[in-house]
Parts: sequence; structure tokens; C-alpha cells
Amino acid sequence: MIEPKDYLQPKVTTTSASFKAAKTKAESITKQTYLYKLSGHKVTIPAATLASWLTLKDGKLTTKTTAVKAYLTKLSSKYGTINKTRTFKSTKRGTVKVKAGLYGWSIKVKRETPTLSKLVLAGKGMSRTPAIQGSGYHSNGTDIGKSYVEVDKQNQHMWVYKNGKVVVSTDIVTGLPTKAHHTPTGVWVIWSKQHNTTLRGKNDNGSSYASKVKYWMPVDDTGVGIHDSSWQPTYGGTWYKKHGSHGCVNTPPSKIKAVYENVSVGTPVIIF
Repeated sequence: MIEPKDYLQPKVTTTSASFKAAKTKAESITKQTYLYKLSGHKVTIPAATLASWLTLKDGKLTTKTTAVKAYLTKLSSKYGTINKTRTFKSTKRGTVKVKAGLYGWSIKVKRETPTLSKLVLAGKGMSRTPAIQGSGYHSNGTDIGKSYVEVDKQNQHMWVYKNGKVVVSTDIVTGLPTKAHHTPTGVWVIWSKQHNTTLRGKNDNGSSYASKVKYWMPVDDTGVGIHDSSWQPTYGGTWYKKHGSHGCVNTPPSKIKAVYENVSVGTPVIIF
């Protein structure tokens, strides 16, 4: 036999004033417009989605954090450019596919989740761009844009484009075509610029090297970058096959200053 004391009385029922207030507020929230302006797109969060995020906790209306986070993660995956292969119109080889590198952006989901939750609970709607991380975000939806560095390993040539026009064109020497020293294919980004510095590393025999360069622009996360190379006697052609670098883009001393002056931190570097 079940005794009356075995029953637990709910703190909130459908007739409770707090429940009715929460229901009214929830209905009001789903009638508001919640809009994300995202890289040339306008994304309105559906009313049904907003409703699915709302829940009652201790008698108060709140959001399901995991659901909000999942939505933002999906949005970032759809519109973000990080980790995505690009279709690129090259100077000499037509349209090519270039795999992802460091260049690209995504929604800063961890930071945006509490912000979106707060705005939803405020019940006043929104129109905003979410917190973004990475490089290459443009509000008009462009990605690489018209200012970039193109490194064509097959043709051993580099072009610097600025606002759609070639401002530097030069033969180069890329890495030896080996697993250890090849210049990595990818859409990278100039993430630093240094003048008069020393590049240090290890040779295949384990000995250390220190190369002084006037201009240094790292582009990836393994130590590869663009720099002058006074030790190279020639550039272009097939020279790289036996005399290539450890992976960097060796550039003629007569051309490197122009490269340095026409790029900025954040400039995409397409290597293929």
C-alpha cells in the first residue's frame, strides 16, 4: 500500500504563476526575430529551434546550453572556411584545388554560446555577427579575396597580388621534393613579419644551422615561410629538385623587399 508521504509534491505545476509567466515569455521569444549576419549570409534562427532551446529550471525559464552550442557548431561548419579545400584560379595552371592550411575562420562557439543564450532569454530579438576566430573573415562573403600570395611549386614561381593586380612576380626555389623537406601544399597565412632575423634548424645529419635573412614571413605551423636566400645562385626551373630548401620559399634578394612591403599579417598564401 502506498502511503501519502510517498508522494512528492512538484514545486511548479501548470497552474503555478511562475509556470504561466515562463510560458508567456517563451511564446514571446519564439515570435521575435533572431538573425545572424554571417559572411554575406543572413541566417534567421527558426521559431521551432528557439522553442527547443527553452526549458524550465527551478521555476525559471532558461536555455539548454548543449542545444545552443550544437546549433552554433553546425552553423560554423556550414559557413566557416577553416579546414576546407579551396577552388583557386591560378595564374598559369587554370583552376586548381588546394587543400586547407591555417587560413580560414570559424565561429568562436565557446564564447558565442552564452552570448546567444542571454540574448534569447532577453526576448528582444537580435541582429548580429557572432564572435569569429581565425583569419580571412569578410562580411561580404569573400574568402581569399584579391590580395594574396600565390606560390606555384610546379612552375617554381611566386606572384603577389594586391587588389587584383600583380605587384611582384618572381622565380623562387621551394623545398626539396622529399617527405622531410617539401614545401607544404595548402592555403596558409602570413602570421608574422620580421626584419633582420636568424632562422635556426637542424640539418639531416643532426647538425644545427643558423641562416641570417633580411626578411622573414612565416606562413604555416611547422616553420615554413617566405624569405630571402643570398646563398641560392639561381631560381626557377628544376634547381629545387637537387638544391631545394628545407621547406621554405627561397626568394631572390632583389625581390624580397617588394614582397615584404606588399603583404600584411593576415594575407593568405596559396601554395600548390
